[in-house]
Amino acid sequence: MSRYRRRRRRSHILRNIMLTILLLLFVAAAVLYVNRNQVQKLAANAVTEKLTDTVTQQILDAAGNGTDSAAVRQVMDSISDSDKEEASQILQNHLTPSTIAAASSYIENQDYDGLMQYAKENLSTDEYNRLTELYQKYASELPG
Repeated sequence: MSRYRRRRRRSHILRNIMLTILLLLFVAAAVLYVNRNQVQKLAANAVTEKLTDTVTQQILDAAGNGTDSAAVRQVMDSISDSDKEEASQILQNHLTPSTIAAASSYIENQDYDGLMQYAKENLSTDEYNRLTELYQKYASELPG
C-alpha cells in the first residue's frame, strides 16, 4: 500500500471516531436537556418536603409537649394526601431561598399574622384563597 493510501485510511478512521464522539456528546446533551425539568422537579420536591418537615417540627415545638401538641399532630396527620399535594404545589411555585428564609423567620418568631400577610403579598389571589380554604377545613379540629 502506498503511503498516501495509508494516510488517507487513517484520516477516515480518525474522522469516523471524531464523528462518533460528537454524535455521542450531542445525544448526551439532548438527553440532559430533555430531562432537566424532571431534575428540577425532583430538587424542588426534595426542598419542599424538607421545608414541610421543618415547619411541622417548628409548629409542634411551638405547641409544646402537652395535649395541644398531640392535638396538633393529630390534625396534621388527618390532612389528606391530595390537600398536602395541593399545598406543596403552591409552595413549589414560589420556592426561592429568599421566600424560605422569610417564611422560616416568621415561623421561628411565631409571628403567624406576619406570615399570613407575607403570603397574601407574595401569592396570587387564587393561591392565597385556596390555602386559606385548606386551613379553614382543618382549623376546626385544632384545640382552643
